[in-house]
Parts: sequence; C-alpha cells; structure tokens
Amino acid sequence: MVQHIIAIASSYRLGKRIAWHYTADVISKDVLTELRDKTDRLLGRPDYVIHKLTTDSKDWSSVVNKDSFFADLEVYDSLDDFLQVVAADKEITALDIAKYLLSVLPMSNLKLQKMIYLVYADYLTKTGKRLFEDKIIAMQYGPVIPTVYDNYKGNGKEEIAEASDDKTDVHLDGITVPLTLAKMLQADDNQTILASIKATLEIFGKKSAGQLVDITHRAESPWSQVRLFDEITDNIILKYHNIELV
Repeated sequence: MVQHIIAIASSYRLGKRIAWHYTADVISKDVLTELRDKTDRLLGRPDYVIHKLTTDSKDWSSVVNKDSFFADLEVYDSLDDFLQVVAADKEITALDIAKYLLSVLPMSNLKLQKMIYLVYADYLTKTGKRLFEDKIIAMQYGPVIPTVYDNYKGNGKEEIAEASDDKTDVHLDGITVPLTLAKMLQADDNQTILASIKATLEIFGKKSAGQLVDITHRAESPWSQVRLFDEITDNIILKYHNIELV
C-alpha cells in the first residue's frame, strides 16, 4: 500500500477544481512542513483542503478508482505550480474590476475608466491598501488605467457590450456563480472589495461619462495634482479623494 496527499482548491480561471498530488510509500513530515511553509509564504493562509488516503498504487488512476470525488480534478505534480495558480486567482486586476462593473452596468470606455478609478479610491481610503497593481494615469479626460483602456479601446465611444467570458458560469465547491463574481469571491478581503464596488455604483453609477469627468476634474482633485501622463499615486488619492465626494 502507498500513501497519497491531495491538496484541492477551486480555480476561477479554469472553472474547475485543481489539485496537488504527492505520493510515497510513507509520507514524511518534511513534505507537510514544505507544504505549510510555502503556503504561508505564497498565500498567507491555506486556500485549499487536504485529503489523505492509501491505495495499492502510486498512479493517480488508483485514487480516482478508489473515490470518484477526485475524478474531475486537474492535477499538478509540482507544489510550486499548484500554489502559483491558487495565488494568481487571489490577485485582483483592474480588468477584473472592469469586467465586474460591465456585468452589472454596461458603459462606455470613458465612463468605465472613471468608475474603476472611483472603486479603487473608495477601497484605498477605507483600507489603506491597493486594490490592484495596475497604474492609474492622469489623462486629458481624467484618471485612466492603461491596461483596461487598451483592452476596450476598439469600442471607441460606444457602450461596451458584456464580454463573452463575463457571461460564463463556473462551478466552485458545488455552487454555480458568474465568472466575474467567482474572481471576487476568491480574493482576500472580498467583502470589502464588493462593498466598494457597490458603494461606487450607488453613488456614481447613474452619472454620465461627462459628469464623471467633471467630478474627477474638480479643483484640488487627485487628477489636478499631477501633470498629464503622470501616475496618480496612492498618497495623492488618499489626500484629495474627498474632493470628489462633495
């Protein structure tokens, strides 16, 4: 008989469960120590569930044959690769926020840029933490996130239709949820992120793109503190975002 350790997580990107599989005649404590240490370093907390079982073979098929619960897993032999996939699912990008906003309220690229910025500013002022690593740049019509702008610039001034992947449902832990929501649920501090999105939609969602440009262009707003094409830093947002809420 041989022993198996299986760490299982749900991946929003793949829309399926993933697993790290390790097997040996006798699993040493060193393996569990490595799992714990790498998890602490990469994830902070274990966003997976550990299963232990024994079979008569080291082959993965013996695990599936013993229990069909493991049949639909995408299996990684490398612990590092597995943890990197789990960690990537927890990282929020500006494009993730864009897709979530568009799934709730279709809008032009111009309005979308302002809404993402305002979600970011709300989250930053409430938590003191960055919501995403994408840079926010001062452009002619207000704050712009270049990575998102480039993704949707083909729409011009037209309203952006919901992207096909935003309509996709994924199955996580027996629950079916939209892909955009699944990403938020995987993130650390997901309740605060969702609260910032909700607050921004409630305050600014009904305003036109032009009205949002006017708000971000107010005297002493974060946008007004920097030159065109310069980054609007967190320190500036923290100091002057209140001007946009008057």
